[in-house]
Amino acid sequence: MFNPNTANFNPMHPRMDPMNASQFVKFTKPKDSLYTQGVVRKFAYVYDEAMNNHKCEYDPTQSDVPERTKLIRDRLQADGLLTDAVKVEARPATDDELALVHTKDFIKQITALSTPDQCEKFCKDKELLWLSPGSEKAARLAVGGVLELVKANHEQKIGNAFAIVRPQGHAAWGDQPQANCIYNNVAIAARYAVQKLGMEKVVVLDLDVHAPVGTYNALRDTVQGSKSKIVLFSVHSYYHGLFWPFTQDYDCDPKDGNVMFFPLNAPLNSEGEYMAIMNHAILPVLREIKPQMILLSAGFDSGYADAMFEGGQALRAHGWGHISRDLHEICPDRVIAVLEGGIIPANITESASMLVKGLQGKPTPRVIHPERLNGCLVESIFSSLLNCRERWRCCTRQLEKLQQQQGKYGFPEFAVPSQRLFLAHGIRDMLDDVKAANLSLTRLFSEPVDAKMMKMGEMAVESYRRAYLDKENELVPEAFLIEQMLYDEKAKADSYLKAAGIVNVLYQSFADFKSGKQNRFLFCDRSTLLAKRNLHKYLEITRI
Repeated sequence: MFNPNTANFNPMHPRMDPMNASQFVKFTKPKDSLYTQGVVRKFAYVYDEAMNNHKCEYDPTQSDVPERTKLIRDRLQADGLLTDAVKVEARPATDDELALVHTKDFIKQITALSTPDQCEKFCKDKELLWLSPGSEKAARLAVGGVLELVKANHEQKIGNAFAIVRPQGHAAWGDQPQANCIYNNVAIAARYAVQKLGMEKVVVLDLDVHAPVGTYNALRDTVQGSKSKIVLFSVHSYYHGLFWPFTQDYDCDPKDGNVMFFPLNAPLNSEGEYMAIMNHAILPVLREIKPQMILLSAGFDSGYADAMFEGGQALRAHGWGHISRDLHEICPDRVIAVLEGGIIPANITESASMLVKGLQGKPTPRVIHPERLNGCLVESIFSSLLNCRERWRCCTRQLEKLQQQQGKYGFPEFAVPSQRLFLAHGIRDMLDDVKAANLSLTRLFSEPVDAKMMKMGEMAVESYRRAYLDKENELVPEAFLIEQMLYDEKAKADSYLKAAGIVNVLYQSFADFKSGKQNRFLFCDRSTLLAKRNLHKYLEITRI
């Protein structure tokens, strides 16, 4: 929906200029405090060439290609990060293991697909999905590889780990494979850890640019967060509902007791802003609940200069190193990262390298923290804390400090609006009706990664690599964190201005589809909808 080939992309966008530190403050943590909980057990990983048999045979434009995992493995080897690592062998997951999240009928259906034609026909009532005859075995191997890491970690044979697997999984659940996902690697692993290994508290943190639709539906729990054995956190693009999956379920107020969402309504949130979410909310909750294992859904499509470029997020690679380091400090040697999205080679390889450095306890370039967060992010953090204040005591304590600051500067306490802004009315209904009519596009539903996109991504990553600051970690004073969150008139205006551009682009894309100015919207073809009278209601049709 956001085409970088027509976007005015600047790899040194002023908002992301790493040399323009006027809006940032640097803090240095004493060097002897690097990893207060040292990495003790050996780092491990999973990689298997057989997963590359998941390759689309009828649409060469698909962006999820086998080269993604090979590029990551090769980069980690080149950086010396696998030299002393333990390579855990993947194995096919059993039907019973898959059934921890998926229906047995679905497992039978997808296992039976044996030809490209059968695979494509199967996808006609699915969403953003392609399959090949080798897809099911690859997906089963990906799940099994993640489970082997979980089991080996539980048995203390390995420490932190990275599953370099495909296909990705966080959008799939039950009988719903979708968005390039078949089996949900992370959700199955979380269920396996609790139901098969007896763990009492497992955390899933999803940082893919897309909401974890499958993980959420597989793991949602009405039990209050303090009692639930699995807790899910997600930071994802939302844009007031105009980003996939186009529902209000992924705003900051889910009713499920074990879920905390941070919807991003502005693009280009940097690693400093992701770290603010960690510092204000996620890390305090983790300290309170004391998880036995953390599963990190590592979606590198949230990275700076991935598929959506200026319409996406801007988590630069070293942010992944700091996030994985912080997770390790809370849950020593029990952090398992699992590959999800990301398609631009320069971004995914740099991000993977920094992620693994963090998991291994190696130093990473310094993160620069913004003095003020953008207004959209302030609203999201405030709203999420308010929504979860009865689940975890730390949310109440943090809210008290933030609301006291509001009073200190003469501003009213932050309150969640009685009616939240949602701009995607009608889109989800149309997508569901198209699927029900077996009219989903199975080809050409995503922008191919061409040479221009790859070059733009390479330029962007290289520009910030050159500006990496010295390799020290930072300790941010609490007073500074509180100041970041002031919700004044500037923040209110900022929340509208920062969201306006991307919201307009995405809304206009759907409007152009309805009016006939463009023929495709995601997996919907307008000419096909015109042929079905019951789908005319979603289109603007001029009658002569």
